[in-house]
Amino acid sequence: LPARLARHFSREIEARDSSKPSAGLATARNTTTPVAADFSLVQSDPGTRSRTSDRSEAEGLADGRYRKLELLGRGTLGPTWQAEHLALGRRVVLKDIRSPFELVGQQDRAEILSRTRAALLAQAEACHQNVVAIFDARLDSDRPYVVSELANGGNLRRRMREHADGVLPSAVASRMLLQVCHALASAHARGSFHLALTPENVLFDAWGNTKVSDFGLAAAVERGGDEHRAIVVGASAVAYLAPERIQSTGDRTSSPMADIYSLGIVAYEALTGK
Repeated sequence: LPARLARHFSREIEARDSSKPSAGLATARNTTTPVAADFSLVQSDPGTRSRTSDRSEAEGLADGRYRKLELLGRGTLGPTWQAEHLALGRRVVLKDIRSPFELVGQQDRAEILSRTRAALLAQAEACHQNVVAIFDARLDSDRPYVVSELANGGNLRRRMREHADGVLPSAVASRMLLQVCHALASAHARGSFHLALTPENVLFDAWGNTKVSDFGLAAAVERGGDEHRAIVVGASAVAYLAPERIQSTGDRTSSPMADIYSLGIVAYEALTGK
């Protein structure tokens, strides 16, 4: 409607101006400047924004600022990409937050976004050498995403698969576990909990240092209903969850014990391959 109104009044103004003497034409056009400024309404038209967003998506761009380069994987929140920050030329990780919204209504979507924003702020404030740094986020768009540090050494799952028996060398495993403990201890001291620690979100940088990602995101859509928890957790993470996180009659209160339980399973798997 704003676009149609703009075109309509544009024609009316042009018709009015063309019927006046040329001497007064400049003055008449000057007086229409505020109306002409309303043509910005065309740019704010939701349909225009949607078409622009669709075009950027087709070109592999996010907000015209990040170019998606390579699909790294698909997590419970959506696909994760290696991307380039166009302004700085820096390689980053861009995670599309889509999956939790596919089966919920608008009211639940607002609640999910609020909890996701809180989880991202908590991770962004961590500033810990063993926690993945958050660089940017856009949660108020049709295609929400979060941009974080690129840990280009892969994740723990890939490291274990590089060995025939799936067992990490003891020196590598002990260093990894110690650094994960440092990350969790720092988060727990700030009242933040991971709640879904798995080999997939234990990452490594180019120097072999451990970086833990996705703090608190697993609980971002929990509202006490089992259907919301099923959306978030996904099948691959269930084996690492503390019993109280998946039992309907259990205590779902967030606590350090849930993370310690998950870390114990990760440690067992890294040391035994099972």
